[in-house]
Amino acid sequence: MSLSMFEEIKTRTLQEQILEKLKDLIKDGSLKAGQFLPSERDLAKTLGVSRIPLREALNKLQVLGVVERQHGRRTLIKGLGGIPITEIIEIISDSGDEIETVNQLKEIRLILEVEAAGLASQRRDKDDLKRLEELVEQMEKEYKEVEKLQVLSLRFHMAIVEAAKNRILSLVYLFFHDLQQRSRKYSKRIHSDPIGIVKDHKEIFKAIQEKDRKLAEELMRSHLDQVTFILPYQEK
Repeated sequence: MSLSMFEEIKTRTLQEQILEKLKDLIKDGSLKAGQFLPSERDLAKTLGVSRIPLREALNKLQVLGVVERQHGRRTLIKGLGGIPITEIIEIISDSGDEIETVNQLKEIRLILEVEAAGLASQRRDKDDLKRLEELVEQMEKEYKEVEKLQVLSLRFHMAIVEAAKNRILSLVYLFFHDLQQRSRKYSKRIHSDPIGIVKDHKEIFKAIQEKDRKLAEELMRSHLDQVTFILPYQEK
């Protein structure tokens, strides 16, 4: 396999762009099922990105069943297939009353993330705790930067879902996240109370760290009640 197929991504990239690049290489046959990707370090260097968004893209591809990652081994390509999720998301996003859709999204998020927090408190490992702690520390440093805080907050919630160690839950959450991103709704609290957001995340992390399932679930529910889809965003 030649590294030349992984030409450098010129612009500042998000993990979604890396994900699409890798999927395109699989679609056109440049990458084939049964092959192994280059090491994470080499691939990140060739793409011109840091290892964090690359790792997130690979994790998402693993949840979707496109690749298989094993500790201490290179990433195996399994191939594309499955349900056309993007088409389903488009249909849901464009249908129904906007406020009703917002309320339904809130209900789904509560169901998914409260349970994820509880499971994570029982199943998290050292790597999960390290990742969550690092994200909390970054949020404490970047809380004045709204856009950075939003990205870190998303990564924190996704890390909790991953710590729950349930592949189907991770897949459903990624589906939900894509749907949420397509609906133009904004949380007011992340703008008006960034310190509160960081405090919530720190308390949730502590509960997960201490394996307190009940507290982790209660804190997550309270947090989401305050930040989730308060009102539809309306341009003026």
